[in-house]
Amino acid sequence: MNIYLLTQESETGYDTYDSAVVIARSKAAAKKIHPRGGLAEWKNRYSCWATSPDQVTATLIGTAAVDRTNGEVVCASFNAG
Repeated sequence: MNIYLLTQESETGYDTYDSAVVIARSKAAAKKIHPRGGLAEWKNRYSCWATSPDQVTATLIGTAAVDRTNGEVVCASFNAG
């Protein structure tokens, strides 16, 4: 499993996530993880995260000894308003 830093710049301001660290099998799988946990809800009109996986940047920052089938959020940065 890999450790990725996720960032996005499409949803900014109050009540949004700007980044998260996740464990996932691949970059593509990591980009689909929502910082609050689970898969992102791409169809929401208002989102506290990017509205498409294409708007998420995933940077490989390490490897993990754990095996997580569906991915896992390690920590996330939320800008409360």
